[in-house]
Amino acid sequence: MVECPGYVKRGFKSEEEETESVNPWKTMESAPRDGTSILAIIVDNGNESMEVIWWQTYQNGCWSSEGDFELTPTQWMPLPRWPMTSQEEKEIWDNPLIP
Repeated sequence: MVECPGYVKRGFKSEEEETESVNPWKTMESAPRDGTSILAIIVDNGNESMEVIWWQTYQNGCWSSEGDFELTPTQWMPLPRWPMTSQEEKEIWDNPLIP
């Protein structure tokens, strides 16, 4: 099969994408430490919760959320994208290069 530069295969996912679609949670070692907000699972006194957290760089650095700091998250995933406007959706559907 001849590969064409710039050609996008529709409907096919890489092994990594397929794994992420089944279980999107990742280990904390791979979490961004640049202040990006992420969704994380936090375990506190045996109770699990999901919180939006980010890496704070003060002192030695720690995971923080609104009102809490020095959290111990176990897994993370990127926050979902904001909903698109109707115009943005139309532009995407009208673009043949976007799968």
